[in-house]
Amino acid sequence: DRRAAGLPVGPGALVEAVEALGSGALGGIDCPTNQLDPGESLTCTVEYKVTQADIDRGVISNTGAASGETPSGDPVLAAPSMVRVTAVQTPGLTLDKTATPDTADAAGDEIVYSFRATNTGNVTLTGLAITETAFSGTGVLAAADCGSTLAPGEDVTCEVTYVLTQADVDAGTVTNTAAASASAAGEAVSSAPSTAVVTVDRRAALSLVKSADVGDPEDIHAGDVVTYSFVITNTGNVTVTGARVVEGTFTGTGEMGTPDCGDAAPLAPGGQVTCMVVYTITQEDVDSGELSNTATATGDVPDGVQPPVSDGSTALLPAPAKPSITLVKKTDATKVMGAGQLIAYTFTITNTGNTTVRNLSVQEDAFSGRGAAPVVDCPIAAGLLPGQTLECAATYTVAAADLDGKALVNTASAAGIAPSGADVASDPSTARIDDVRTVPTQGSGLAVTGGAIAWGVVTLAVGLMLCGAVLLMVRRRRQERSRD
Repeated sequence: DRRAAGLPVGPGALVEAVEALGSGALGGIDCPTNQLDPGESLTCTVEYKVTQADIDRGVISNTGAASGETPSGDPVLAAPSMVRVTAVQTPGLTLDKTATPDTADAAGDEIVYSFRATNTGNVTLTGLAITETAFSGTGVLAAADCGSTLAPGEDVTCEVTYVLTQADVDAGTVTNTAAASASAAGEAVSSAPSTAVVTVDRRAALSLVKSADVGDPEDIHAGDVVTYSFVITNTGNVTVTGARVVEGTFTGTGEMGTPDCGDAAPLAPGGQVTCMVVYTITQEDVDSGELSNTATATGDVPDGVQPPVSDGSTALLPAPAKPSITLVKKTDATKVMGAGQLIAYTFTITNTGNTTVRNLSVQEDAFSGRGAAPVVDCPIAAGLLPGQTLECAATYTVAAADLDGKALVNTASAAGIAPSGADVASDPSTARIDDVRTVPTQGSGLAVTGGAIAWGVVTLAVGLMLCGAVLLMVRRRRQERSRD
């Protein structure tokens, strides 16, 4: 052994990596010389760029061995040596939850919740999940899906849409708290909770329309019975319970009872309840020449909301009859996409006069659809009191001929009969769908092609007939010449 004898180790000495636990490429080993004299040492270097996979694994190991040969050519090999580098793992995850918009107005409003998850550590995160930890909404909230993997420094945003319920509006706020979780190198990691709050501008409001029904308002006698009707409408955006009538000024000299609203259920926005009370006219009332009654409406509302008080409504006897109705026609459909599609129409009739209107109906005035005209169905009603509404419905099945790109327009009007027997009619109301799909029809093209073919056949037939006639004439002349 020349090294043991103190003799130099000859050319060819080198150091090599025989095993490396790393996912990247190891560079070439740089040794300043390849010869070592007895007692000398040699330091070689190599550079390695750490990869994300190395950090995720948590360790980088490298085993190398030195080899050379003596001047006589005998091989010399050093025992392998290993170096382990620990990759310090610092997993981190944050979640930022927001709501758009953060204020709402009514049931049916859509809220878009956004979840932005960010990997703030140095380890790849897998199995990313968003968990709702607290949600005050009373509707259905879908689960958020933001994918499953996040590299360090990477963020991802996912969204879900929530539809506000009336209970949410009545509560005034909807809070939503969520947290993100994932796995980092086999260890669980979670974000701090993030909360989004949606507030509702709650408004309690009622309207009241009071009317009086008596046999002949122009010929009132003592003992006649007047039926007072009070139509209360919830014109706010919160539920009203215990809707009731508060009598104000009353010029009658008899006893007026308390208006009966029946078993009034909670009144949702847009809902109506009718209260009634009867009064027997006295001679003093007749002598005064006028009977006036004013009232307001109120009710109970959710905590924190100002209780509503309607404007006063007055019923006056005798009073000239002013029957009047309005119609609002609409459809929720925004597009006409294909033949067979059902379009639903609603017709809302409102009694805007001061007398009851009976025998209500809706007539289609103009309709651009090419299919069977929709038939309007109105619920059977004894009569529509002043202030009351009645909703009718109809459906239309789109025909293939409608798919010409032109708007689908439907105009209707409402009609009824006043107590005097006079006709009452609304102004027309139109529902219009401008986004109508255009489908090229082959009918016209085929008709033209067929016509062209037909004319071609006729032309050919006529040509053949003419040619035949000419040949026949030539033949006869030849025969006549041969006889001569």
